[in-house]
Amino acid sequence: ADSLPEEHSEKVFFECLSAEEAVLQGQCDDCDVLVVDPPRKGLDDAVLQLMLGKHPEKPLPLGMKRMIYISCGFDALERDTRALLSSGLWKLRSVDGFLLFPGSDHIESVVVFDRNG
Repeated sequence: ADSLPEEHSEKVFFECLSAEEAVLQGQCDDCDVLVVDPPRKGLDDAVLQLMLGKHPEKPLPLGMKRMIYISCGFDALERDTRALLSSGLWKLRSVDGFLLFPGSDHIESVVVFDRNG
């Protein structure tokens, strides 16, 4: 953050943490939008449990109204989407696919979930 203009340096920080460590340290406690880009295996269990309101140590932040899920693994995206929608806490706002590697059959999915209520 040293190379950022001073007016932005207090708003931006960088840390190397696993998703679970970030959740447990409260990195998303004050967010209204959470952007996740998990590996092909999908969301870490701690993050999924948080988003389902079932994490044993952390409640789902009250202010979190939207999650943007970027996925390169369709099977995991399907599994996580089913869990999120069946929880009743989230609804599907939009789904888009992007071909980022022309000549391949690899599609990146961007799914936007809005919190119910």
